[in-house]
Amino acid sequence: MHGHYQIEEQKIAMFQCIFRRAFSVAIAVFIGVWAGFYFSMGERFWILAAIMMVMQTAVGSLLRQGLQRFLAILASVLIGTLLLSLITYQGLLTTVAITLFITLFFIDKRRYTTSLSLSMIAAITLLIAMLSPYISYHLLSLRLYNVILGTIIGLVIGLLVFPERADILFRKEIASTLTVFSQYLTTTIELLYKKKGAETRLQQQRFLIENALTTYPGWVYHSGFDVALRQGYRHFLIRTEQIEQILFVMHGIARHNFQKNVLTELQNPLLQCIDQLQLLIAALITVLNLKKLETAVDDMEDTLHELEQALKKVVPNDLELLDLSKDYILLVEFIYSLKDFRITLLKLAEALR
Repeated sequence: MHGHYQIEEQKIAMFQCIFRRAFSVAIAVFIGVWAGFYFSMGERFWILAAIMMVMQTAVGSLLRQGLQRFLAILASVLIGTLLLSLITYQGLLTTVAITLFITLFFIDKRRYTTSLSLSMIAAITLLIAMLSPYISYHLLSLRLYNVILGTIIGLVIGLLVFPERADILFRKEIASTLTVFSQYLTTTIELLYKKKGAETRLQQQRFLIENALTTYPGWVYHSGFDVALRQGYRHFLIRTEQIEQILFVMHGIARHNFQKNVLTELQNPLLQCIDQLQLLIAALITVLNLKKLETAVDDMEDTLHELEQALKKVVPNDLELLDLSKDYILLVEFIYSLKDFRITLLKLAEALR
């Protein structure tokens, strides 16, 4: 049930992001069409082309990537128009245009992705500029004017109309991932005590975790993203990956068939420790959602100490008893994983201060 809710929540967040971007581009295109009729003397499509290309940027990098794309368009228009005026033979002009397009296309390392890179923008712009049938004495200045006008419209609208807030999007991603971590932790304890259906639920939740970590926002590492923010976000990404590994280790240990008397002795302090971890995760999610904490959160020092003391009581005096020694080793590893889990969560909490 939680897994389906998580998937639906991710779909809604993705739809909202796409809708905001689409609405912003639509407004910019509308203004571009209007500006073309009133402020342009010809080849108005360059205004719309510039708008579309400068607005196809990564989250949090609109200004820098938009300006980079503007320079690529500007250089391509300049080169293409000059070649158009210098090469009078149409067959040669077409050959040169296609050759340059193919060259730029194949040097583009990201040609199989959905986003347009600088080289692809340059290739497309150069091809259009060279094969355009419209020729006049003021062709170059006219094109440059339209490209500059379209770039200004695209950047201004992108920054002012439904701007994509990198901090809000990132907080939602981390909060959503922590929610799945919390569910995974609870189900791992259920598997430890061999509750029915726990392994199946863990596999479903594991898929959600792996999917979340493989689809983390790649725009954090894109050129033009704020370096200071990137360092902070990278800290969160590293910590969440550490939590993922800790949970998977605990999952593996929970599959072991422990002797019932060993787990019975540890049940109360262990469940108390899990409850404290869940409260800590809930507190982090609350802060990430920009809400105020109603109560203070325990650092779990005393709870973990009680769990360790309970573990010592179930340790056999003679560790040569092979039927108990493996249980003991795995339980020690499980408890140390809980301690690592706690430390990692506290580091995340420290970063949010």
